[in-house]
Amino acid sequence: METKFAFKKLVNPLFKGVAFGFGLLLVVGIAFAFSTWTPGQVPQANPANGNVQLAACPACPTGYSVDTITNTCVESHDWLIYHFHTASDCSVIGTNWTDGGGNRFCKINAASCPSGWTQYLGWSETNQNASCSYCGSGCNPCSCSPGGHIFSNNNAIETCVWSYGQRDKYGNGCSASTCSTTRIAIGCY
Repeated sequence: METKFAFKKLVNPLFKGVAFGFGLLLVVGIAFAFSTWTPGQVPQANPANGNVQLAACPACPTGYSVDTITNTCVESHDWLIYHFHTASDCSVIGTNWTDGGGNRFCKINAASCPSGWTQYLGWSETNQNASCSYCGSGCNPCSCSPGGHIFSNNNAIETCVWSYGQRDKYGNGCSASTCSTTRIAIGCY
């Protein structure tokens, strides 16, 4: 008799939790079915950015997808690669989208992607005018320019080696150093 009572105490709350979960699912399903969005409906444009505002609606009209940054419906062709952000999101962070090999992503004039964004492959650009020098000390080479690259699928930071210091009469005093470019733009999605 005591075992039967303990089993009932365990199963009864579990059953109530499952019933509550199904009830909640049913209510959400009914709310979705009777929401104001219907497939094929012409959406109302937001005058600020041209996107469709999502009120309390859980879905977008046909041909639109939810942009999680702006919480709006955007045209499906507006997505960047991997569908994490849209071309409109590029504008929100102060840049434009670009195309690399048929894939859209943002070119951001910074050394790294903003929080919530990821670098697309190795797309970057480095300073092409970097140089290091300390000439007149008797150390060679006393200068170098590492080069750099235009915005492309190249994640390298170019380097070169140069010498600095003051050579004494015995030929000592020079040290080698590495001169590096800096990243000035990066491709992000």
